[in-house]
Amino acid sequence: MPDTLCSIYEQCRHLHNPRLHFLCGIEAGIVFRDLSELRIAAREECVKTVLVLSGCLFEAILFCLIRSQQELIREKRGEFVFKFNMTLDAMVNIFNRWLKISERIPDQVVANRNFVHLAVELEEMEARPIMERAVFMLRQMNLLLEDLAQRFAN
Repeated sequence: MPDTLCSIYEQCRHLHNPRLHFLCGIEAGIVFRDLSELRIAAREECVKTVLVLSGCLFEAILFCLIRSQQELIREKRGEFVFKFNMTLDAMVNIFNRWLKISERIPDQVVANRNFVHLAVELEEMEARPIMERAVFMLRQMNLLLEDLAQRFAN
């Protein structure tokens, strides 16, 4: 029997109890609400919801992380100004270059996030089935959360 979204979600242990100590206030509430909704969507096998919500979570978590780590980025890079209207693609590039510990976020995360747009889904649906994309996003989110757990272990 093939894996279901629910079984994949259950295998992703960092999705169950993420360590996101850099979040506070309303940001934390939003991210944890979305993580809870991701769990529900995976358990209900809502493939597109899992795909899109995973992309939203990447965006939210990276936004908060980059904003909280501006000083570290400045130390490594030199001048850095956080921009509230930064794209997911830009945030992934910043994370991969200046903040990752072990796992690099693949470009496919950004492409999958764009499935929120009908035109993108219609154009890309034959290249890779949406279920594969949703599973990929769950696993990548788990890797990101594992990376962040290592970073903030202290």
